[in-house]
Amino acid sequence: MVDRQDIQSKFQECDLVLRNETSHAEQCQELEDQDHDLSVQFGVNHRSILCQIDNFKVTECLPFDTMHILLEGVVTREIRLLLQHCIQKKYFTLAVLNEGIRDIDLGYNESKNQPTEISTTSLAKDEKLGQRAAQSWCLTVNLPLLVGGLIPEEDLQYRCYLLLLAILSISMAMTVTPDDACLLSSMIDDDHRQFRELYKDESITPKMHYMVHLPSQLLSFGP
Repeated sequence: MVDRQDIQSKFQECDLVLRNETSHAEQCQELEDQDHDLSVQFGVNHRSILCQIDNFKVTECLPFDTMHILLEGVVTREIRLLLQHCIQKKYFTLAVLNEGIRDIDLGYNESKNQPTEISTTSLAKDEKLGQRAAQSWCLTVNLPLLVGGLIPEEDLQYRCYLLLLAILSISMAMTVTPDDACLLSSMIDDDHRQFRELYKDESITPKMHYMVHLPSQLLSFGP
């Protein structure tokens, strides 16, 4: 349970107060007995019907959708910010990037997931960049091949993106170990701190906060 201020500064799960079945039940009871305006404070709208299932704990048994958090949120947002930065620095143009997107050969298995060319409007306003989740995956992992050679190695925004790419690789891996979860926690903490420093006009979004819980969920549910 965090407030908006905590989201902007606490990037490890051990620094947070986690919901448990007792506190969740108490909050649901308060909502039912008093004022539903408390839902904003609690982050809960009503008691879930899943609470009626024996031995099912709603605070422990509902994993996040990694695809939704990363590929339809955090990753494409940071790609958009990185591209804006690179184009402003004149490392490359949007036309150069789109030429690479058109020409890249993803092979038979990924041919249906060819990323869509990025329009000026999407770059300015669309945090999904006009991509479906599978397209976002292909764009994310291939972006270093498309324009990485045009970006100076010391560019901090690009380094931050590469860190996010490593986070994505562990989060979407088919197999993981407890050591991977520990590493992931440290990487997410570093990523969020770098993001706050590099993109001072941007805030840590709820989806970025959800990432803080991914390491423990890897341990609880597996990859």
